[in-house]
Amino acid sequence: VNVLNFNKKPELPDVAAYCASLKLDGVLMMVTHESWARQFESMMKEKHIPLVFTHNREVLGYAGAVGSDDRVGMKEIVDLLVRLGHTRIAFIGGGRGDVRPSQLREEGFRKAMAEYGLTVSDSFCKHEDVAPVDFGALIGPILNAPSRPQAIVCFSDPTAVQVLRVVHQMGICVPQELSITG
Repeated sequence: VNVLNFNKKPELPDVAAYCASLKLDGVLMMVTHESWARQFESMMKEKHIPLVFTHNREVLGYAGAVGSDDRVGMKEIVDLLVRLGHTRIAFIGGGRGDVRPSQLREEGFRKAMAEYGLTVSDSFCKHEDVAPVDFGALIGPILNAPSRPQAIVCFSDPTAVQVLRVVHQMGICVPQELSITG
């Protein structure tokens, strides 16, 4: 088993060549950027290396895929928050563009909110569009709003940790004053 981790966009041709040099039986790849997936899939197909994507259930052609249902997961989170009495719920998503899990989670969030007749204002729906993310600047306006949210649904656990850090610095008590999910 070889594990490769990239915190920035990898040079996919180099990764494909490296995988081929290892004579791997296959590649299991967590993919969040659809454009990377399509490009990498093409390279693996050319090299006849089996490929399975995780975190993205949409099979692109050559590759297989396994993953969670991001929309259903968001519905379950909204269901729980509404059962807890929350009606003002914000969403902090990942980067826009082709970050597919973030798109699917936001779609699920918005649909679940609509099913309860709850609105999602643009001011309560923010995205980590710029790296590094200044979470204070991102969520400060939400938390300082006259009618601030009762809960914040975050795109991922790491995002929730950063939101929790900012909330703590602002002196807001979790979960007494605000619920946060990842």
